[in-house]
Amino acid sequence: MTRHSTATPLHPAVRWLLPTVLAGAIGCGAAPGTEGQDATGESTSALSIDQSILPKQFRTTWNPGIPGGVPRDDDPVRPATVWVPAGNPYGGYSVNPALIGPGNAAAFTAAAQAAINAAGAAATPSSRKIVKLKAGTYYVNPQTLPNKGGRVGLYVTADNVTLRGEGPDQTHLVANGTIPEYGTVVLFGHRTGFSDADFRVVAVTGNAWMWTTNVPVADASRFAVGDVITIDMLDGPAKAVGSVQFNGDFMWFYDGQYFKRQPTLSWAGPSTGAPGINVSDLTSANAAAINAVPRWRSMMQTSEIVGISGNTLYLKDPLVMDFFEWRQPQVWRVVPKDNRSVFLGNRWSGIESIGVAGGNNQWGFPGGTIAFSYMAYAWAKNVEADGSRYDQAHPGKDGYNIGLGRCYRCEVRDSYVHDSRDENPGGQAYGIVIGTGTSASLVENNISINNNKPVASISSGGGNVIAYNYVDNAVLWNSPGWQESAIDDSHGAFTHNDLIEGNWSPNIGSDTTHGNSAWHTHFRNYANGRNSSGNMTGNIRAVGVDAYTHDSAFVGNVLRGGNVYQTTPSSPNGTPIFQLGNNFRGFGSWDNGYSAAHIYRDANWDSVNGRIVWASGARTIPPSLYLGARPAFFGSNPWPWVDPLTGTVSTLPAKARYDAGRPNVVP
Repeated sequence: MTRHSTATPLHPAVRWLLPTVLAGAIGCGAAPGTEGQDATGESTSALSIDQSILPKQFRTTWNPGIPGGVPRDDDPVRPATVWVPAGNPYGGYSVNPALIGPGNAAAFTAAAQAAINAAGAAATPSSRKIVKLKAGTYYVNPQTLPNKGGRVGLYVTADNVTLRGEGPDQTHLVANGTIPEYGTVVLFGHRTGFSDADFRVVAVTGNAWMWTTNVPVADASRFAVGDVITIDMLDGPAKAVGSVQFNGDFMWFYDGQYFKRQPTLSWAGPSTGAPGINVSDLTSANAAAINAVPRWRSMMQTSEIVGISGNTLYLKDPLVMDFFEWRQPQVWRVVPKDNRSVFLGNRWSGIESIGVAGGNNQWGFPGGTIAFSYMAYAWAKNVEADGSRYDQAHPGKDGYNIGLGRCYRCEVRDSYVHDSRDENPGGQAYGIVIGTGTSASLVENNISINNNKPVASISSGGGNVIAYNYVDNAVLWNSPGWQESAIDDSHGAFTHNDLIEGNWSPNIGSDTTHGNSAWHTHFRNYANGRNSSGNMTGNIRAVGVDAYTHDSAFVGNVLRGGNVYQTTPSSPNGTPIFQLGNNFRGFGSWDNGYSAAHIYRDANWDSVNGRIVWASGARTIPPSLYLGARPAFFGSNPWPWVDPLTGTVSTLPAKARYDAGRPNVVP
């Protein structure tokens, strides 16, 4: 894919103001370089970040999450009050506090779901509703998800509803044994339409260029300002790269098609009519790349329509890649402006200050402990997603602790995510997952430990930020010496254009188990090469860029743990700082040097060189690539906490919480 369009990008002020004027809203932006909001209500900090240290193809306007953060109860635009039954029989709580314990699981599940439904019916954008639970341990039985079928625990399918406890150490929701099928203990959204017509798929009629916000379509009248949409395009014809076939800039293997739009209507979106695929080895993968994959759609981005003029849509976020007309892009609805009018996604709902344990995923996503599917401006804040298994209150989970799929500007923050029932290979032991098509979302200030993949991206849509998390103990029970991927940019092709900043992790980078990725930026992370617990002997590295992954940037990181600077197909021996091109179709198999030839590195300190290594002379390293100032959760601790000039680090608040034995206590 061409990464530099011939179109002239809009000036940031024009880029953000134009859609607002077209939508009929008029306002003034904050002065450049100051904190505040522009005319669309967005924080201006992302618009004034100095990204000159990055080559042009990596520069992205990372402005993730909910504008202004998770709304407070006294928010001037979206205030919230607790929903209580008539007469307030439970003293300010939404559900009878006496319904604790496994013996009350049926009664609690019915009462809690009734409270969620009633709160949803009463909630409006200017009067959000909170379903508040008193301290105690409540057990959740399986329920059938309305209209779509499949069993889950509690579900929120309305806008503007918050499920809140009195703290993750105080209020607990526990799966009452096995919840089958979808299996999620708490599910937000998953309103995925009854037919293709609900999605309103419309052809894009011209090139939609990287760094711009305007998308020409065949019929803009099918959309409304406020709709959240996805734009995607055909994967395109195959081209040989070494022993593999690339479609465009990517490849995918085995069950990599699962997280993409399918030939027929599915949870992943409207039908494509593309050929089905059966990939079991490299030969069948290459045959599929030639004969079937060209009609699949793996590159995508999700955004919100903020203006419509004629048949041109104006989006909230600049496009992170070029969507070429010849690859037949399409735009389709994910979360309508009014979710009550059609069975699609929801917005402005979340879960706070509560512990949730258990969950299953017999039907795949959205299984696990907590899931968000087809959601916009949703959040998990100060929750514990507990997958541990050792008694009735800790039944273990399969799947994801917290999963995002088809989400836009959602947040997972200030939370503690840990453990699974089965930490062997097979997809049952993932922590926080940024999944299918999810864009502009924020995973910040969390603890994620004790899983195969504590943090992973799977077929995400770009513009996401994974930042300031403590990530550790990435394991495989059946290979206890194998160092698993801890922050994994890509466990399902094709992820792209995300920012991984300021995390503490055994390693950073991308695998290619299900395909490759590109154009991610890793900035000011600390990677020490190994889990904190256990004696790891295999796959040890601070950075892993697996076979045929390309064009990832590593800038300003502090990297430890190796005895050689890098391993490549031509020099594979030693414990590296950078492992480039390994794990192709299995452990210890190398590519043809493609990954090593397509990596960008600058201003990283590593323990082999014992100093910072510049790409082309010393330059200014900005404190952040998405924040304009010290985040509040750092308190008085130094920020940035990772200093590549000296190879030193100071305090990461998330790790400090864990080390102090108080992972759920967020200042």
